[in-house]
Amino acid sequence: MALIESKSNCEILRHDGHMYIFDKLSANGQVKFWRCRRKDICPARVHTSLDNLEIIKLPTKEHTHDSESIEIEAEIVVTKMKRRAIKTMETILL
Repeated sequence: MALIESKSNCEILRHDGHMYIFDKLSANGQVKFWRCRRKDICPARVHTSLDNLEIIKLPTKEHTHDSESIEIEAEIVVTKMKRRAIKTMETILL
């Protein structure tokens, strides 16, 4: 489980081959609620602690789609490239 950034700079939680987008905080502000990135077709949600993203509640409903392992790897590469672009002043040679 880890966080990656989406193309729109939103946090994406990856867990067990699926991606979750931050939805909201609990009323007491101690729990983060995440929904499956494919919310239009999938009801899966997961809850994590606010500070260390420890899974508090696993998905209560099953995913209605296949694993997103390939998409996750692509997002990781893009996130690394974004972070490197921010930290360095390298020029691209074509």
